[in-house]
Amino acid sequence: MDQLLEKYFIAKEKLKDLQELVNYYKEEIEDNLDDSKKEYYKGLMYGVERKSITVNKVSKKDLPEDIWDEYCKPCKITSLHITKNGEKLRRISRSPTRRRSR
Repeated sequence: MDQLLEKYFIAKEKLKDLQELVNYYKEEIEDNLDDSKKEYYKGLMYGVERKSITVNKVSKKDLPEDIWDEYCKPCKITSLHITKNGEKLRRISRSPTRRRSR
């Protein structure tokens, strides 16, 4: 059991490191899109398209309409759609709070 727990711990640490690397790459991609003032890029092997969606965090059916109208706060989420040319889209979503400030 100790060996299994050690392997699990090591795997979790690797996963954490890889997630940090993925987040770094996402930020770099978004920075490049910002610099080029574009919402998409298509290269030789891969393409990316940035889309923003707005979602509400509360179920409207659970609230009276006047309360919903007064307190509903939209939440904007940016997602990157990464494609390998000739393949289906893969979406990488990111919460707006995760974006580093400039």
